[in-house]
Amino acid sequence: MRQVHTGAFMLALCLGAAPAAFAQQATGTTSTAPGASTGGSVLAEVVVTAQRRSESLQRVPISVTAITLHKLAAANITSTADLAAVTPAITFSDVNGNLEPRIRGIGNSTAGASVENSVATYIDGVYLSSANGSLQNLDNIQQVEVLDGPQGTLFGRNATAGLVQILTKDPKSTFGGTAALTYSNYDTSRVDLYLTGPITKNVDADFAFYGSHQGQGWGTDLTTGAPTYKTDRDLAARSKWVAYLAPGTTLHVAFDYSEYSASNPSQTNVNGYQPTKATFTPAMQATIANNPYDEFDNVPVDRKLEDGGVSARLDQDLGSLTLTDIAAYRRNYYHGLYDADGTPNAVSAQEFDWNDAQVTNELQLAPRDHSGPLQWIAGLYYFDLDSNYSPLDSITGGPPAQTNANTYEYFTTQSVAGYGQATYEFLPQTRLTLGFRYTYEDRTRTGDVVTEPPAGASTTKPISAGNITTDTPTWRIALDHNFTDQILGYVSWNRGFKSGGFNPTSPTNAPYQPETLDDYEVGEKATLFDGRLRLNAAFFYYNYSNIQVNAILNGVGVIYNGAKAVDYGADVTFDYALSHDLTLSGGLVALHDRFTDFPDAVVAEVKPGNVLTTNPVPQSATGNRLPFAPDLTANVSIDYRHQLELGAVDLFVSELYNSGYYTQPDNFLSQTSFHMLNASLSFEPRNSNVTLKVYGKNILNALVTDFKSVSSLGPLVSYEAPVTYGVQVAYRF
Repeated sequence: MRQVHTGAFMLALCLGAAPAAFAQQATGTTSTAPGASTGGSVLAEVVVTAQRRSESLQRVPISVTAITLHKLAAANITSTADLAAVTPAITFSDVNGNLEPRIRGIGNSTAGASVENSVATYIDGVYLSSANGSLQNLDNIQQVEVLDGPQGTLFGRNATAGLVQILTKDPKSTFGGTAALTYSNYDTSRVDLYLTGPITKNVDADFAFYGSHQGQGWGTDLTTGAPTYKTDRDLAARSKWVAYLAPGTTLHVAFDYSEYSASNPSQTNVNGYQPTKATFTPAMQATIANNPYDEFDNVPVDRKLEDGGVSARLDQDLGSLTLTDIAAYRRNYYHGLYDADGTPNAVSAQEFDWNDAQVTNELQLAPRDHSGPLQWIAGLYYFDLDSNYSPLDSITGGPPAQTNANTYEYFTTQSVAGYGQATYEFLPQTRLTLGFRYTYEDRTRTGDVVTEPPAGASTTKPISAGNITTDTPTWRIALDHNFTDQILGYVSWNRGFKSGGFNPTSPTNAPYQPETLDDYEVGEKATLFDGRLRLNAAFFYYNYSNIQVNAILNGVGVIYNGAKAVDYGADVTFDYALSHDLTLSGGLVALHDRFTDFPDAVVAEVKPGNVLTTNPVPQSATGNRLPFAPDLTANVSIDYRHQLELGAVDLFVSELYNSGYYTQPDNFLSQTSFHMLNASLSFEPRNSNVTLKVYGKNILNALVTDFKSVSSLGPLVSYEAPVTYGVQVAYRF
């Protein structure tokens, strides 16, 4: 059963914030400066790599949110899914174990073999193509950067919505590390370990390990008795080696591996409606209403993930130039089993084995000196993805009258891109940036469907082989000017695209076509009040064409193109050092988004008996809102760090407001507005390497939709985590 606690009790227990076990002094915090006004504190400089070189956040004419090491620790951000709590532009949903981020309302809500996200995720410059591999545990992270809007020039895979860039720590030449033990409600235990030090005179290495086990689910499957929303095993290990091979030659090699086994997320019938293949009694409806993490499925959810890879980055000085080569290989295996109809009856289930093997290689050439009036970078990018279902089993009925339709599908994606970008200061403090990328891509599909009826011999039917070839130009044009040393203004036009592909879970549906997004943006970056206030704002207008829209048909996700939309608004972030001890941070994103031309949308229909299903006839969604695009998201956080006689205290409180959103283009199902309150409090005794912390997430116990959709089988929904809280003991050595 769901645990219920009052917000007042949790706030009293967990108020505040603290660095996690890995916290060190990092950029983005306050520092003391002689002569600074009111408290003598200024904000430390934040350095980002949004233009593939290290620059001050306040000098980059791009809308970027940087979450520094200290903030990651203080806000208790342990995975990429937690970033939404401190980054209002981004929202996340977890669709059948696949992380689906959205930035400024742009993103997709279906995953599958060969399907890529509209928000690209990178770790140390390496692209992660698999949506289920994008749910990264942040155990050895130096900084996370969220870039808003299409990234059509400098990054390996074009992304219409933006990207999340994760930068890991480099190992040190002196031995050190941290270890932490955490225990939280739902009988959840976690261990973190980070070690770093020299291997030889010219080689440094580190090792990071994370492990977690949840003993109690957030709910129960009342048909089978199995726990729901329970993570049995979550393990991850990473190691990075840095070799200084010769003067001007540096090699970074990284290895990572992760395992995940869970019944999270689970799904249940949407409260208030009936599915098509069963009838929920008033008592069952009341159970769903009062215990939303409970369900009545006849098939227990089972999700297993194995993900890993190796990457190498070689940096070579060539006199006045630097040549960089980033090569990577990744493998991903994902097994899933879930009830596709969400009822106690044996109607429909899905079970699949999904395999990905990815090879990427990127060559970059850029000047060593970043201080001159001309800055440029040029590169070549290669991407190769083999993805398959072996098989995807669509199960209809139950024994002895069960039919299995096993789809064996094999996809290849090969892409080559050349790109270049240059910034030239043609007038004092005024710069013009021109960037261009040309992408060639080839996708193929082959396979068979093997149908096993309840009686008689199985039949094999080939899937129509397919081939999609595209070649697409994208670009960036920007003009920026420093009005003072502390105020930068810019205007830009960015075009991005997301390539088309095949519908892997429904091979009879037509392939979907590429989508494009033009972003027209005006922004400013200001550092005010003697360096105590950082205020950045961007005003954007998106022209979004040939949109890849998601629908659930017969229990499986389908992607189709949904014509056109506009999306415009404001994106504001700030950090204010009120004193040496106290920093106030926050931001907001205000959106106005509409489909401007969408004549053939999949829409919901309520039939007699309050049965919710899909209308067999497409209808217009012109004028409707985009899915998962709230009118307003806003967050504010307070970080208070103070040195007492007994030791150091760090108090962090963050509040996120979301005005709510629709979950499908027909604007039928929705998430109401909610507040997400998180807090933590840590204490490090004087002259001690031990840190004690208590924390709480979703303290107000908001019920937040992760996934909500209507199919021909009825409506299904899954939710984000309820209130969670815990304690941590960490040791630094």
